Amino acid sequence: HACIPQDDAHNDGPTYLFLSGIEGTGHHAVMTLLNSGEGNPNYMHDEQRGDGICPHTVSSELHLALTRLWQTKDANKFVQYEQTVLEELYRSKEAATAAGCRVVVGPFTPKGEPLSVPYGVERDPLVRSELYHFSQTLKSHGWNFKALVLMRDPIEAFMSRWKAMAACCLRGKELTQMQIVEDGLMYISNELSTLPCSEYRILNYNKLVQNPPVAAEAVYAFIAGEDSSGNQALKATLLRGANHLTRPRSQRRAQDKLPRSNAVRKSLMLRLKDSDRSGMRWKALRAPEQQLL
Repeated sequence: HACIPQDDAHNDGPTYLFLSGIEGTGHHAVMTLLNSGEGNPNYMHDEQRGDGICPHTVSSELHLALTRLWQTKDANKFVQYEQTVLEELYRSKEAATAAGCRVVVGPFTPKGEPLSVPYGVERDPLVRSELYHFSQTLKSHGWNFKALVLMRDPIEAFMSRWKAMAACCLRGKELTQMQIVEDGLMYISNELSTLPCSEYRILNYNKLVQNPPVAAEAVYAFIAGEDSSGNQALKATLLRGANHLTRPRSQRRAQDKLPRSNAVRKSLMLRLKDSDRSGMRWKALRAPEQQLL
């Protein structure tokens, strides 16, 4: 994308780190990085970590309000939920200050699971977040905004999730699943085109799992920005998470081992790699100047 001029204003408030990516691009791997490891429950429950990343309790009500706002099709409720989001932005900012943390990660479901963007099988533009509008709302209320875009080969992303999607509601509807992947890529690419390049970076899933410590350093530099030398606690959190991601190949989950000869995979390859529309979007998401690694 051509870069949009950056607004140099930096707020004193916390930073909202928006995790953006279609299903199967590594949300849980990134959460392991941010959580100090998948065996550490503190990210979700400890209210006084003070190491840079805010616990889920700081922003749970904000994320509930955002989920309702982004999923409603009722104009009256939209206005109501929008007002609730503004109130929760103020409350969450105060809670983050009280907890001594600087980074709120999201969006989450009310149960604390990271949301993929766009959400699951829903493809109606009316219920999707608009990153530019959200970033402007945050900045006008004393926050900072950054987006970490999770990128993985769309075929591998699809193959890591298609069984789960088939089990819930899309059994035997591989074409529909392929359309969801394609539409998701186009949606995210279009959203990124509205943001200043300094506000987002693309994190490659394969590079994350192949070299977690290097990925941790890169994510830290992006989040911390000009404060990269002053928040060593945040850096330590990410490096602890990287240690949990560094494991022998044989210990990785079965879903990491993707089938290489599969009729669905072949159809996906034809649709996603040979299609002019999705091919252009896929190339845009691989823009080298926006890659973290």
